Amino acid sequence: MAGSFNVFRRYQKTALAGLAIMAMLAFFVLPPLLQMGESGFGPGDHIVVRWNGGSLRKSSLERAVFLRKALNKFLVSLRAEATGEQGMEPPLLEDEKTVVDTILMAQEAEANGIVVSDTVINDFLGMLTENMVTPEQIQGIIAGYPREARITETALLDALRDVILGQRLQVLFLGGTGFASAPPGWRWDAFRKLEQSATVEVVPVVVESLSGEVPAPSNATLEKLYAQYASDLPRARSTTPGFREPARVRYDALIAGADLFVAEAEAAVTDEEIAKFYEENKEDLFKKESQPSAGDGAAKEVDAAEPVGEDAREPGAEKTQDANAPASTAPSDKPAPPSDDAPAKEEPAKDNEASSDDGAAIVSGSIRQVAFRQPDGGLELPAETPPGTPVPDSEGGDSDGGASAKADKDPPLEFEPLDKVRDDIRKQLARQAADRKLVDILGSVTARIAGHSDDVELAIGLGERVPPTPDVMKIAADNGLEGLRSDFVTPAEAAAAGGIGRSFTAPARGMRPQLWASLVPDPAMPRFRPVFSRDIAGVRYLSWKVEDRPQFTPPLSEIKPEVERVWKLLEARPLAKKRAEEIVAAAKDKTLGEAVAGREGTEATTVGPFTWLTRGTAPFGSPPTLSDPDGIEMAGEKFMETVFSLEPGETAVAFNEPETVCYAIRLLSFEPQDETLRERFRDSATDPRRLATLAEGETLEVYERWLADVESRSGVTWVRAPR
Repeated sequence: MAGSFNVFRRYQKTALAGLAIMAMLAFFVLPPLLQMGESGFGPGDHIVVRWNGGSLRKSSLERAVFLRKALNKFLVSLRAEATGEQGMEPPLLEDEKTVVDTILMAQEAEANGIVVSDTVINDFLGMLTENMVTPEQIQGIIAGYPREARITETALLDALRDVILGQRLQVLFLGGTGFASAPPGWRWDAFRKLEQSATVEVVPVVVESLSGEVPAPSNATLEKLYAQYASDLPRARSTTPGFREPARVRYDALIAGADLFVAEAEAAVTDEEIAKFYEENKEDLFKKESQPSAGDGAAKEVDAAEPVGEDAREPGAEKTQDANAPASTAPSDKPAPPSDDAPAKEEPAKDNEASSDDGAAIVSGSIRQVAFRQPDGGLELPAETPPGTPVPDSEGGDSDGGASAKADKDPPLEFEPLDKVRDDIRKQLARQAADRKLVDILGSVTARIAGHSDDVELAIGLGERVPPTPDVMKIAADNGLEGLRSDFVTPAEAAAAGGIGRSFTAPARGMRPQLWASLVPDPAMPRFRPVFSRDIAGVRYLSWKVEDRPQFTPPLSEIKPEVERVWKLLEARPLAKKRAEEIVAAAKDKTLGEAVAGREGTEATTVGPFTWLTRGTAPFGSPPTLSDPDGIEMAGEKFMETVFSLEPGETAVAFNEPETVCYAIRLLSFEPQDETLRERFRDSATDPRRLATLAEGETLEVYERWLADVESRSGVTWVRAPR
């Protein structure tokens, strides 16, 4: 013991000095480190979103969004590697709210006992790639990410696991919804909404026209109304106001007129190019229409029952097959070749000829269109056919068993003279050249902007400085295009402005066009992602989002007149309803038009016929939407419910959806009547597709309410609005 104590005394000065240094570190250095946040987060790395049992800081959320974008790129690359398809749209949304919703649904799925194993992930990737991508190719795709991005196979597959977990939870939740589980009463109501039309007489009472009868509010009243709706966004069809400014975006665009570069290209077209085009295409494009000969007196009529010969085929019908292509795309009826053990079966000698199901005769590797499919037993002559009459053969010529040739020779083909079509050819060649030049320019700019987009995303993911934005006006000037820098706009504002706002994308094969206003101005759209679109006038656009402006709430002092106007509108609604009820009461034994006759500013109109729901111009298979009859401003569900609950001659009062207009309503008629409608309903049982699409629309509404409930139960709170 004494020895140990002596050792301590020998080194006590050194030990006390060390303790003093540690105390100084604890007192002066440790508190600032702790104030920097958990796990070394910087002072600006605050919590953005929190929920029960979890939260994400700014850096963590940015990393999660960056990983979602990397997962999208991974899935698109896999699909392209498997099928060769390029330009596939990313399958997953990349905005912050969607990323957080995926995390919440994955946690909800795990809490309900759902498990996604590695086998499930491999099966999913196998279906995505049709089992055409090897593990080595997958590793090559992952190796293509920059090393600084720290994108690993484990990180990508874990992100994919969360997505699949959420999707499996959705499938389980939606399993009891849809058309198959709909009771008969729901089906009848749905059928009536789609098939029965109403015609009504209405008198509108505009709420704002009565706001002058509302006394001015006090400052305290306005402050209370502002506080109640300061965090709500305005919505066109909402009954409640919103004083928060919506998210807006600013975009850049290049504009190419429909005739850009055409005049320049037309001047460069040579006579040699015109002559070459004429010679190469004259049989397809410049053949004169056949005229009856003078000796015939009239064109010979061809009996529809006769097979049409080779000379009657359309120009360009004969195509040379690729040497490696099968002889026909139609299913083959030929038996499989005999095995080595089976004796070969002798077949009668035949020409190298087959017949496809669509009437195309395949002869010696070429495809020739035939007017009608020939009978399997070949052609037979009528019994009264005189001997020696030429027989049409399968190639469209005439045959008498190989002993005779065609009796008449076809007249020589006649073509429009070159001088007559020279100008048309020049314009066509010029437009083709102009299009090629424009495609080259836009392709080059697209590659530049896409590269800048990758640089921006990488810089954000690594926390580095974002590179400067390309100058769209300089790009336009350098390439002979028109440049556009937009103000901050919402998608609706962009669409209403026309021009690029009304343009649409050129879709990939099998896909429908998308409206430009639903892509670039969408706050969820990544910045600097190039989008090519065009409008109905042929003007072409290349655009990309440059900047997002998040939602914000202006102070009351800046929008006080608007808050007062809204308060008066809310207070005037009872006055409008009372006015409409007075009109209905006055029309007890007469029409609404007779009831309001002589009242200044009040007029009855007839509206309809209209159905409750409509498909409008939506393609078949898409869910129907609520009708918007001409003469009714934003009718809404309650308005329709009121109308279709009446009997002809009955009256009622109903607001439109945003409750800005109150209507006095008198039902004139239904078409068809219920008895006829019931007969159609019974007949429709064999084709439930129309009602099934309606069920899909209602299922989507159920899903959105369920997702909102998941967020509510999880206690999701955004410190700032999601981007």
